[in-house]
Amino acid sequence: MSESYLEVGGFGNADVDDPHGDRETLHQLAAAGADMAVVTTFVHYLTFDAEARMVAAGRAIRQSLGYSVEGFPPEGSDDGWSLRVTIERLPSLESVQRMREVMEVAARRFDGSYDGWEAAVREG
Repeated sequence: MSESYLEVGGFGNADVDDPHGDRETLHQLAAAGADMAVVTTFVHYLTFDAEARMVAAGRAIRQSLGYSVEGFPPEGSDDGWSLRVTIERLPSLESVQRMREVMEVAARRFDGSYDGWEAAVREG
């Protein structure tokens, strides 16, 4: 089984029912050869201005939701502390919208920001 990752973004927000372009990204995932009936890896990105907030958010996401988390220090003076959050899910609009909602809530709760997601192009 081979896989690469398709990053969300750049698809606009003309669809009021899909303001983040998640539906279009899923179409692009399928067009890239992903088997949409197979569970795949989703990676979400959050940013925080303080290490303690990143650590607290990561702990909450891991313990409460079962996601895998990995934290990273700022790469430059203008960057924040980054949290990479992964989980295996079926690539459907409903699951993407739910994951986005959960990540946005977690980011707000710990004074961070949600920076989007990408998914593995997993072929069947």
